[in-house]
Amino acid sequence: MLDYFSALHSHHGGNEDDGTLATMAAVHELILAQETQLARLLLDYLANSGKVQLLGKTHCNDGDRAPTIAFKPEGQSSAELAATLQADGIGTENGDFYAPRALEHMGIDPVDGVVRLSLLHYNTAEEAERILTALDRALN
Repeated sequence: MLDYFSALHSHHGGNEDDGTLATMAAVHELILAQETQLARLLLDYLANSGKVQLLGKTHCNDGDRAPTIAFKPEGQSSAELAATLQADGIGTENGDFYAPRALEHMGIDPVDGVVRLSLLHYNTAEEAERILTALDRALN
């Protein structure tokens, strides 16, 4: 992992002489910025679609939301939506993700569960847009 983080740091203009702690801090900021930007695209779409119940915050501006986003589609099962997205080449799953009681409390059937998508620092804006296009097609 240290080699990967050092390479990422160098790729983004970091100096090899920065030291491990400075390198890790810089890489953390790089990863956070990229994941926040990507998650914002998906969260904005889902929060404004009117066709899903978004779980969690509608933003990740304050650094306390991971770019793993769960939602329940309206008008179709989570399994159906996940299968449609998978057929479009989008890596997603549906289920209770080890939180059946929380889902039940929210009025969501834990057997069908929710759809979950994750965007990580190595994803691109183009990939996020591809997810949005596939989601829009599948929800409409």
